[in-house]
Amino acid sequence: MKTQDENVTLYRLSESNFDPQTNVLNIDFHFILIRKDKLVETFNETHKIKCYTLVEIRKYLEDNDFKLISARDWDGKNETEFKTPRKETFRILAIAKKS
Repeated sequence: MKTQDENVTLYRLSESNFDPQTNVLNIDFHFILIRKDKLVETFNETHKIKCYTLVEIRKYLEDNDFKLISARDWDGKNETEFKTPRKETFRILAIAKKS
């Protein structure tokens, strides 16, 4: 990914891997900051994301006195059109109500 304005360009490179045993997605980011065609800084970040299925989300909500009202596929591409989550859905928007 590349983001820039008239003075600064920021590159974000990433590499990810998913561990199906733990349902954890590890993402390693490498950032490169360039200002006026000169390298200013590089830095790294690692993100660990725990992934949950819709069944798990429902259970955790119920265990904490919430009722799942609706679940939607939130792919981030079209935030006005939410679809029903599928098995391969990465982001699920859960709408819940306190029981």
